[in-house]
Amino acid sequence: MALHGPRDRKVHSRGKRQTIQSCSGTIIQKRLILTAAHCTLMNFTLLASYGCEDWSKFIEDAKERHQPADLSLFFVQMKPSEMEVTVGSNDFTKGTSHKILHIKRHSGFKSTSSIDDLALLELKQFLNFGLEVSRICLSKREALGIESATIMGWGLTKEILGSNSPKILSFLMCCVKIRYICQENCPESFLY
Repeated sequence: MALHGPRDRKVHSRGKRQTIQSCSGTIIQKRLILTAAHCTLMNFTLLASYGCEDWSKFIEDAKERHQPADLSLFFVQMKPSEMEVTVGSNDFTKGTSHKILHIKRHSGFKSTSSIDDLALLELKQFLNFGLEVSRICLSKREALGIESATIMGWGLTKEILGSNSPKILSFLMCCVKIRYICQENCPESFLY
């Protein structure tokens, strides 16, 4: 039995050669995935590090999307057709892929801040719920009396030799148990 629940799912953008960005998300309805808004952006620096074959086309696409001409921000919003969601496994290389119909980022989100870093992904088709795919159950009140929680995600796990080397993305979903902190104390304890 895996320690990882079926509710966190990878969200990734598709490159010509390989998956170049991965995040986790949470199924909240049969066609809605909640994820971080920064996961719906493409980082120009990251793209360059993977050797994009058509860099100029990518920049032109950014201009067509009415992104800021100042590319010093290094981010562009991805289109739904450039992303997909995979569900049904805690293994990065397995599961079932689903196309995205619409991306809705929080209206207060900015790529330069971690505030309002939320996005909803509407899938083109309904998910089939079962043993490996289900929605998260959300409480309608604060979790009083809870001392710890388990968080899951893909994340970068280690670096290859040298500080300038690329980081390695875990192919298995990782989980860690953390101490529960109430909403009022959270900003005092963490920057993000």
